[in-house]
Parts: sequence; C-alpha cells; structure tokens
Amino acid sequence: MCALKKVKEVHLVKIESFRMKIRGIHKETYDGMTGGRNNQIRRNGFTIIKITGNAIKKDLIESPVEITEDNKHTAVCPLYIARELLKLLSSNGDIVLYPFCGGGTTCAAAKNLGRNYLCIEINPEYVVFSEQRINVSNNYEEFFL
Repeated sequence: MCALKKVKEVHLVKIESFRMKIRGIHKETYDGMTGGRNNQIRRNGFTIIKITGNAIKKDLIESPVEITEDNKHTAVCPLYIARELLKLLSSNGDIVLYPFCGGGTTCAAAKNLGRNYLCIEINPEYVVFSEQRINVSNNYEEFFL
C-alpha cells in the first residue's frame, strides 16, 4: 500500500522518485543509530526513501586550492570556505564578530555576502593588510570544477 502511494506521488509530480529497500535483498542502513529506516525494514519488510530532487546536504565543504602568494598571513583560509561557513551560520545584515582577523579573509567574505563585520587584530602589519584586502573585496561568486 505504501509503495503504491509513492508511485502515485511520482505520477502527480509531488516527488521526483523513490527508492525501496527490501529486507533480505538490501543491507540495512548504517547511521550509527537504531531506529528509523532499519526499524521499518524489520517491521514491514521494506522501507521507502523519497527522492525529492533537492540537493543533498553535505557536512563537507570542498574548495579549490587558492593562490596565496599575495597574502602576508601565515595561516590563510580560502575565501570560498569562509563564505560557505558564513552562509551556513549567518544571514544577510547580521554582524560577524571576528576576533582574530589575520589576513582579513573572513571579513572580506562577510562584506561580499552583505553581512556587517567587526574585525579585531593586534598585529599592526596584519591590520594594514586586512584593511587593504577588505577594501578591494568585491561582491562576486567563485566557481570551480
């Protein structure tokens, strides 16, 4: 009955597709926790996984290697990673407090994303460098393959 319902949802374009895991044919899922789909497989003999067509959320941020020859700081964070973290942890117009400004990467990313930012740095050389970097920072998207 449940599988027929999912077929109907696909037909009505409510979901893109579905996948069925059947006891004895497919391995149980492993997510480190008991319950959920594994309980459904044990109880019903199968479980249905909806495929909505939305992007799968990941807990990994992949980034290209950035050229850092013009960066004077010893521990350079790629701008792309700073932007992705800020997108996850803040919204447009939020204030980003960054107590270790260093080369200014996080503040440049905040500026690009329309966040307000407060940078703190005790090294005068890094203060000058990060101010220059933030001032030339433009609102742009980075793409990589």
